[in-house]
Amino acid sequence: MGRMAAILAVLMATLASPAVAREACDGFRVEPFVAAVPYYAEKMRAVDAGEGGLGYVHPDDGRISVSFRLQVVAEQPQTTRAEFTRELSARLAHEFQPRGDVVYRTSVNPYDPIAWTVQSRQALGDDMVSKGTQAVRIAPTCNLVASWNVVEAPVLASRIKEFNSALEAVRTLSVKRMDPNGFLPDSTVPTGYRALVLGLGLPLAASVVLFLAMRSMLFHGRGGSPVRALCLAAATCACLGAALQVPRYHEGLDELRHIDNAAVLALVMASYLVAAATGEARALLWAFSVSLSSSVALGVCAFLSWSPDRAVSSVTALALLAFGAGGLRKWQTQVEARRRRGRATSAA
Repeated sequence: MGRMAAILAVLMATLASPAVAREACDGFRVEPFVAAVPYYAEKMRAVDAGEGGLGYVHPDDGRISVSFRLQVVAEQPQTTRAEFTRELSARLAHEFQPRGDVVYRTSVNPYDPIAWTVQSRQALGDDMVSKGTQAVRIAPTCNLVASWNVVEAPVLASRIKEFNSALEAVRTLSVKRMDPNGFLPDSTVPTGYRALVLGLGLPLAASVVLFLAMRSMLFHGRGGSPVRALCLAAATCACLGAALQVPRYHEGLDELRHIDNAAVLALVMASYLVAAATGEARALLWAFSVSLSSSVALGVCAFLSWSPDRAVSSVTALALLAFGAGGLRKWQTQVEARRRRGRATSAA
């Protein structure tokens, strides 16, 4: 139990001096948290647990005991709730591996009040000795810690169940007395391969629909130099938009966060480059279709704060919309000019 508590303290907190402790947990006392659960006053006997702590043992069986205390933690850099609980879970799982006949079980509750538990179980004859520590985050720099010792004998099953329920009640009722959690807002940006498939798949599907809807423009023929120059400028715009967001792509690479943004811009750039190189009608129509659908997708993501950089994505979306609509118009104008020249030549 001592080893487990020491490791947990090193992992989760840096114990401060008494003066700092009073400041960090200022306004908190153990008593109100425990008094909220009648079980401890009605069915447990109070015992000494040191300065500032509360200790209880079952009056009919000393094999069931628990103590409560406040634990000061060093102020941590601000992070989101999801990142905090994810890192905490990974560290606990890594540190508390089975050792010999001792089995560890760790768990993290991600909702207010955030709490994490480390429990060890070891055989003792026909029974199991369960020792555990539960830390409840009642403030960014203060935890309410419960440490218990229970012998899991069959004859104690009902008492142990009641004991566990009371311990859980202390955690859940702590939400009424806890300080604001101090977390940054959790990111709502989609992640993983599903986000990549949807983030790229939806604009791609919309591009196909636009391409089919405007297929009559395939009869316009090849694009002239002004149209191809416009395609080259659009490809450069897409490349610049991606380049300005490269640092954010690297940050979210492990979770495939924002990778759909990069994929969409890469699709736009490739489509425009092919159109600029060939000037062929199908390539032009496809590039303009991709540009229009991608501009909408990038704009929606920027509006929902799903973009790596909202400003860059917003400007890029507007530029691609202008390139797509302007390119189609320029192509159509070019074709009409050709037709007029052809009619004039025929009349002459």
